[in-house]
Amino acid sequence: MAVYRFRLEKVLDYRKDQEEAIWQHSALLQQEVQRCQDLLSASEARKAEALASLREMLQQVVEAGQIVRQRAYVSWLDEEVQARRRDLAEARRRLEECRSQLLQAHKDRRVLERLKERSWEAFCQEDQRQQQKALDEAAANGFLRQTALQGAGVGAGRGEGGGGLG
Repeated sequence: MAVYRFRLEKVLDYRKDQEEAIWQHSALLQQEVQRCQDLLSASEARKAEALASLREMLQQVVEAGQIVRQRAYVSWLDEEVQARRRDLAEARRRLEECRSQLLQAHKDRRVLERLKERSWEAFCQEDQRQQQKALDEAAANGFLRQTALQGAGVGAGRGEGGGGLG
């Protein structure tokens, strides 16, 4: 049997490596999305606490400066929450882009794998055809040899038996 070699094996290996690298990048981006979600949740919780504290201050007798500072803090937290939401949206966008690249890399790899499978099947069929051809040739040669031997043996028998005209 001949040795099978897929001529695009290096390209297939490259595609596998590329898909793996994109998959790992996707995992990192998923962690980034989770981190952004956690930061947003923490900022929203701090804002909710600050708003509750401001409501309490408004119901009690406190210095006006304290209320102004608390409102400024709430306003700053509101900006932080908005920034965290933008960060989260950007992280999700990058993750979706990476997932799209991963899907394309997977498709590219599968195309080559299917090509390799078909190439292997064609190789096996050709090898089987060559083996059958060799067997057929061997059988034909054996038959011809056998026929030649029988023909020579039969002819020799006639000559010895005196069956000639003469």
